[in-house]
Amino acid sequence: MDKHNRTMIIFLYGRDTYRSRKKLNEIIARYREVHKSGMSFHVFDREDASFGDFCNAAEAATMFSEKRFIVLTQCLASKDFCQNFMAWKGRENAASAQDIIYIFREENIDKKGDAQRWLIKNAKSQEFEILTGVNLHKWAKKFVNDKGIKISQGALFQLLSITEGDLWALENELLKLKLYAEGEISDKDLAVFFDS
Repeated sequence: MDKHNRTMIIFLYGRDTYRSRKKLNEIIARYREVHKSGMSFHVFDREDASFGDFCNAAEAATMFSEKRFIVLTQCLASKDFCQNFMAWKGRENAASAQDIIYIFREENIDKKGDAQRWLIKNAKSQEFEILTGVNLHKWAKKFVNDKGIKISQGALFQLLSITEGDLWALENELLKLKLYAEGEISDKDLAVFFDS
């Protein structure tokens, strides 16, 4: 089996927390479809991330046949966590482990940091930068189509300008306007919620 097929580390990073969070949720949902017990599912975030607890989850023997699934959110924001990760003897094995899936999700990373560079090189990495211009408009068009939201081009452009690429805010405003508007969302509907 080649290394690419065995790599079980996923690294999701970038300032667009909306899309990285949605991607993480998709991966978790796929895992839970297959591994229904949830007994091997572990989540660590910066608030409660103890490197010792992470090691225990990664290195513990398991009675269950399902893959262990370890999610680490914003852990690389901790200098201590990064140093411990780079010193961890299990790190090299993690890149080829077949019984554990590691997912790191980070917002702002230092791409020159040792842990971050190692992950970019050894994990299946995906960067989520803030969408702008054509890419933002394309994403918004797909979102409104998927959600069955009718909105005029002018109102959509105006809303994109108001939310400035913040997809959390854009989703919130679109769903609110969908409930308010009678039919297609127009510039007049936006005027009710936003000062011109």
